[in-house]
Amino acid sequence: MSKKKTAQPKMLGLRTCAKDGTSHGGFKWPLKVGAEVSAPDWDDRPVCGGGLHFLPWGEGDGGLLSWSDNAVALVIEPLAPVVDINGAKSKTERARVVGAFPSIPEAAQFIADNGGAGHAIAGGVVARGSHQGATAGDRGQATAGDSGQATAGDRG
Repeated sequence: MSKKKTAQPKMLGLRTCAKDGTSHGGFKWPLKVGAEVSAPDWDDRPVCGGGLHFLPWGEGDGGLLSWSDNAVALVIEPLAPVVDINGAKSKTERARVVGAFPSIPEAAQFIADNGGAGHAIAGGVVARGSHQGATAGDRGQATAGDSGQATAGDRG
């Protein structure tokens, strides 16, 4: 008898760009939900450059995001294999925009609500009750109740 497989949540990624969609090197991200985008310079080596960069599940180096009021926080779904770059960020060749938000905390909440719960999402806000742990990523906020433990990333 075979075991029934449960569906795994798709990976979501967090990244930022300017309000007009431009990012590093002048690349322009579509801001419309559902839009698909491809990296014109794809390189599958685990180094910076040559791909669409993001924080997988919002985890990684939150200092790579733009925390400016003039930035848009994008949530993307990779549509091709993902390459890790030293645990700080990842890249893929193709992706779909699943959310465009005026702030990183709003994008972080979207990720948490759509399969990312339990990840240390940059900009996320987490609250837990007594005897529970709470973990938030860079610039996130974590609150735990009596006898609980709270951990937040850099500048959290």
